Amino acid sequence: MARVSTYLNFPRTTEAAFAFYKSVFGTEYGMPVMRFKDAPPNPQCPLDPADADLVIHVELPILGGHVLMGTDAPALDAQALRQAAAALHQHDAVFAPTADGGYALVGLRYPMAMLFDGMTWSTPRVMDDTRARLRAHGLRHAELPPVHDIDEAADLAHLPAGWLA
Repeated sequence: MARVSTYLNFPRTTEAAFAFYKSVFGTEYGMPVMRFKDAPPNPQCPLDPADADLVIHVELPILGGHVLMGTDAPALDAQALRQAAAALHQHDAVFAPTADGGYALVGLRYPMAMLFDGMTWSTPRVMDDTRARLRAHGLRHAELPPVHDIDEAADLAHLPAGWLA
C-alpha cells in the first residue's frame, strides 16, 4: 500500500494537536514520540530546560496509508505553503529543498511514484537525484528557498528566532 505523509507544524503545541488527532482517528503513534531532550546534547546550542519536552518528531497513521507527522522543518510556515500551492498552478511538482540535500516539502499535481521508487533516502543526494528524475520524465518543477530541517542536535541552531521561546 502507498504511504502519504502530511507534515504539520504547531509551535509549542504539537503534543496537544496530535493527542487530539489520536483521539479523533482512534489510532496509535507509529513510533515513540521524539522530544528535543532525546537529541544528543550540543554545547554550541544548549537546550533550555523549559523546551526539553517539546516534540521534535511524531508520526500518527490515520486512514488508508496516510500518516500525519509533526514536522522537523519549522521554517515551513503558512507563507511557504501558500507559495508551494501557487507553484503547482504552473508546475508538475514543487519542492522545498533542505540544506542537507533532501527536501522538507513535496507537492505534486498527480501521483508520481517514479520520482521516489528505489530512492536512496537520507543521503545528501536526494534532491539532486529527484531533479534528475524530474528531467528524465520531462516534468516541470519549482523549488522554494532551501530550509534547514532538524535531524540532529547541531541543527537546533537553525530554529527560527523565538520558536522555542
